[in-house]
Amino acid sequence: MRSLRFPARLLTRLAGTAAGVLLLAASAAAAELDDLQAGEVEQVATGYTFTEGPAAHPRGYLLFSDVPEKKIYRYNTKDGGKGQPKLWMEESGRTNGLAIAANGRIYGCQGGLQRVAMLQKRDGQAMAMGFDDTYDGAKLNMPNDLALDGDGGLYFTDPVYGKTEPTQPVLGVYYVNKRGQVSRVVDDIAKPNGILVSTDGQTLYVASADDVEIVAYDITGPGQIANKRTIYAGDKEIDGQHGPDGMAIDADGRLYATFNSVVVLNADGSLVGRIEIPEKPSNCIFGGDDNKTLFVTARKSLYRVPMTVSGQPLKKAGPTTAAVREQMKQMKQDKAADGKAAKDKAAAVAVPPQTYPVFLQTATEDANAEAAPDAETVQAGPLTLTVPEGWSKQQPSNRLRLAQFAVPTDDGTALEAVVSGPFGGSDEQNIARWYGQFEADGREATTYTGTGDAGDYTLVDITGTYNQSVGPPIMRRTVAVPDARMLAVILPNPDGAGNYFLKLAGPAKTVDANAEKFRTVFGGDTSKESKAE
Repeated sequence: MRSLRFPARLLTRLAGTAAGVLLLAASAAAAELDDLQAGEVEQVATGYTFTEGPAAHPRGYLLFSDVPEKKIYRYNTKDGGKGQPKLWMEESGRTNGLAIAANGRIYGCQGGLQRVAMLQKRDGQAMAMGFDDTYDGAKLNMPNDLALDGDGGLYFTDPVYGKTEPTQPVLGVYYVNKRGQVSRVVDDIAKPNGILVSTDGQTLYVASADDVEIVAYDITGPGQIANKRTIYAGDKEIDGQHGPDGMAIDADGRLYATFNSVVVLNADGSLVGRIEIPEKPSNCIFGGDDNKTLFVTARKSLYRVPMTVSGQPLKKAGPTTAAVREQMKQMKQDKAADGKAAKDKAAAVAVPPQTYPVFLQTATEDANAEAAPDAETVQAGPLTLTVPEGWSKQQPSNRLRLAQFAVPTDDGTALEAVVSGPFGGSDEQNIARWYGQFEADGREATTYTGTGDAGDYTLVDITGTYNQSVGPPIMRRTVAVPDARMLAVILPNPDGAGNYFLKLAGPAKTVDANAEKFRTVFGGDTSKESKAE
């Protein structure tokens, strides 16, 4: 909703009166806000229980929390925003505030677990690696919001809400330095909530929710503050009896604080204006393609407001602890071990290259291509496969391929359809390998089981950004294909050890159009498939 506008004739008639002075002042504030706000407030998504904690990732997406449901959602903000938010973390520990560093590390206040954690994704699953959840021998209260400081550390607030009893003697503000050591820096605010560090890193802003105020401190060093002062006292009739909640800051140092509306303030606390949101807002952050969209979480919904000014740049990095570093090291070692085990098992059952089966490969221009007018069968080792009508025979491009076929598309976009094997390794290991061909952020997958002409099969349906192999396999070169889809099938080898793999991958819209044809290759039937446990 845009600011109110008043006709010049009305303003002239009221000039000099008390009402006129107030109205002119309101109009001036609105005009300044109009210089910042580039368009109308738009609802992005709704249907949540209570949204909170938005944070923008450098890869072009937004994370936000649904606190009571213990979930975190991911919304793609590239190219002006696409689709609806998708579930990113199933069990968030009642995460409220989120913060993301320029290096991509994600931090969250897990109020239900009474800690601050670094959130990490592996093989499509979100993991939380916690920092120390105690201070001075007692558990933290309910960490609520946090802000990175630019020195490798972060500040977080620790209030209490609901019927929860405090576990600390005060509702404080804490600092976690870059090595993960925690210190209390504020103990004299009744209920600290939102928190911000200024763009230049010199000022700490804290929302004093019970007092309806924003308090500022000078930052004199990492975790060292001084000179407390109130820079804005909310108008309780307009801004409400409680707040602010979360806050954002733009590149010029203006604050955006969520009261009954989003109150926009200059760095000194003077009022610029108010952005009205259809629901009472809880938090906000800048993001989007050019960092000029203000995203606002508000009760059951997520909103966005186009702005003319950009948000402050992301801080370079956040803290880690020895325990967190050890967890990250172990994750890398486990991933490497899984990969080596899969390769070792594959080598143990691999057959000579000349016995590898048919490959159905990317659609390309080929003078030797011969279109198949009707569906035909091809023998691939012990498997009898059906080549769909219209797919074209091609000369194999390397010695691992006995045959290739071009897959036609309406718009000329390339598809990658492959049959290979037999290879070893468990289904879980092979599925994990396919997962690894997609970027973890935004990846979604469902596994099905079914029975086809070639026997029982396992099918994985994966969407996200696909790292498609290009050039000779030995070069290990890939190109990122956003909005991609992969259908990957595991078929047991009827003649012995190992499995055969069938894979169709490429832009989602072209895979969608060929999904059923792909199933005809091995005699699959969508209606007879069921989700794997």
